[in-house]
Amino acid sequence: MRYKIPGMQLGGTTTGVTKKKLKLYGERNTGSRYLERILRHNIQAEVLAGVAPSWVARLQAIVPGKDAVRDLWFRRTFGRNLGWKHARVDVQGLCGLGSAIDDVHFLVLVKNPYSWLLSLRKRPYHHKTGADAGSDSLESLLTRPWPTVGRETAPHTYGNAIELWNGKARSYLELAERFPTTLLPYEQLLSDPAAAVESIRLAGPFEWKRGGFENLPESTKEAGKDTGFYRDYYLNERWREQLSADQVRMVNERLDRSLAERLGYTLLQP
Repeated sequence: MRYKIPGMQLGGTTTGVTKKKLKLYGERNTGSRYLERILRHNIQAEVLAGVAPSWVARLQAIVPGKDAVRDLWFRRTFGRNLGWKHARVDVQGLCGLGSAIDDVHFLVLVKNPYSWLLSLRKRPYHHKTGADAGSDSLESLLTRPWPTVGRETAPHTYGNAIELWNGKARSYLELAERFPTTLLPYEQLLSDPAAAVESIRLAGPFEWKRGGFENLPESTKEAGKDTGFYRDYYLNERWREQLSADQVRMVNERLDRSLAERLGYTLLQP
């Protein structure tokens, strides 16, 4: 079945406090960098940090222990930035902050699990074993454990990459049940970025910076592929050509169907 782009979903309870801050969560390869750029460019809101500052990366380069410095920085600064943007959302930790986050509106970016898996194979960011981009086959991503990093606030390992997608998605829905949250599919962002940002702005509510929406080019990670390419690739589901029937079956065996459907995605037929 074709993916039907769902409408914005708002969750959680309101407190009557005008929102001043935005916190964005989203798994690797879901377009979070582009979304954060256009949010900062367009609306009057403090977008909380989702990555460690550059000095942390420089320190990491000279300190033994892969990711240890970044993990420690996020653990010590959770009360200020609410965690790594790629983390499994620590809903319990957020609840423990009480009224300190009453002025925060949460935003979650999700992506079709099939196309996301293809992107992860090309760019397995923050893979704890240091896998090279593209070195793993789809089959290995679907059968080998995926180790997490400390700032992921997740189990030490997931059984495979689709279990990683399931685990993050569950935390997003739990977040939306507890706090005011906008759930945004990446495909919807690509289809109409102005409408996506307007929905986020109204949810705050936040003010425009310039009286209306101004788009920015999506940052591309591959030479020769512009925003038009990505719109065609994702909205017309060109990525399906890269999946064999056996690979689709393997994804379907591991994907939490009810969870995917709640986010607007349906299982593919092999």
